[in-house]
Amino acid sequence: MEKNFFTTGTVSWEKFDGEKTLELLIAADELCLNELLEYVQDYFITKGNDWLLKNIDEYCHTIFQHDNFHKLQESCIKMVSNDPQRFGKRGKFMEWPDKLVTGILKRDDLHLEEIDVWILLLKWGVSQIELSFNIKEWALEDFSRLALKLKDCIQFIRFYHISGADFYNHVRPYKSLLPKDLYENLLRYHFKMDKPPISTTLVPPRGIALDSKLIGSRHAALIASWIDHQKNFDPLTCHLVPCHFNLLLRGSRDNFKCSTFHRLCDNQGPALIVLKVKGTGELLGGYNPIAILSRIKNYNCAIDDSPCIGPCFGISDLVMVESSRHANGKFIYDLPWSCIQRSYEKSITTTTNFTIEDYEVFKLIKKDLNNVES
Repeated sequence: MEKNFFTTGTVSWEKFDGEKTLELLIAADELCLNELLEYVQDYFITKGNDWLLKNIDEYCHTIFQHDNFHKLQESCIKMVSNDPQRFGKRGKFMEWPDKLVTGILKRDDLHLEEIDVWILLLKWGVSQIELSFNIKEWALEDFSRLALKLKDCIQFIRFYHISGADFYNHVRPYKSLLPKDLYENLLRYHFKMDKPPISTTLVPPRGIALDSKLIGSRHAALIASWIDHQKNFDPLTCHLVPCHFNLLLRGSRDNFKCSTFHRLCDNQGPALIVLKVKGTGELLGGYNPIAILSRIKNYNCAIDDSPCIGPCFGISDLVMVESSRHANGKFIYDLPWSCIQRSYEKSITTTTNFTIEDYEVFKLIKKDLNNVES
């Protein structure tokens, strides 16, 4: 630590690397120099982020031992939330302190699917109490020890955003870790299709900000990788999705008229269309000017923007045709779509004519990936 600060009240920052800055921060905390403590934290977050990113595994225990390092702690939590896969792959996360782990679990912007959050939490807890990763080797006492370790974490897992299959395979074997009433409610929700109890406060799924009824953050990340022609993209690293998905139209919200599609979506720039096939649940879509699942071979026919029809990719490769009938004094839209391969390399789907449950159109806006806040 620089003696110069205590004699002159100044610090030569150019002489401070990340480790020395942390030492100064610890000294300021121990000596109750609150103004310096706040200033150094701000400096550290602004100038020392790269150092912290590389050394968080080594120094996170020190940072979270000091209650007054609240800004630095929040910076660590946000850093991990932006790129959880990066830290998870290093394996050092299993040594992280409780406070860091619970802080991460509270985040809405944690870029992981909920089942992956649960699996990583289990790995962390098992490692913390030095259990075997083979559940078949556990005794009843081992489950009790793990339940005690995860007692303050379980409440932050968003179990209602885990699929029924994942719940059965990855949560059910650890049912003794969950409060009994929670587990019973989850069983009814996943396998009897009951709604969550009124007393349950449902929080939204984590991940990228995405206003969609049809796709989740993992879908968005994967779609964006196709659009960018990335062959080795990891869809779990959602912060690397190169664009924002801004919802322009949802059929069930705005109506299914072709005129509405053109009014809300024409001249908006790059756009993605996603639709859900009725009866099969199949998700189809296209990106202007390149189809998602089949590359265009006749670029003159990539998009048809006729006002008499809705979204149309190619001559007839994926087309929405407005069809309505009069019933009970109302016009009912049948939402017919067709798929006949003519302009694309492969057929987008094997069904020639089908109806949809809903469709959405997103405007895609490029992100500045040098800024993790974007």
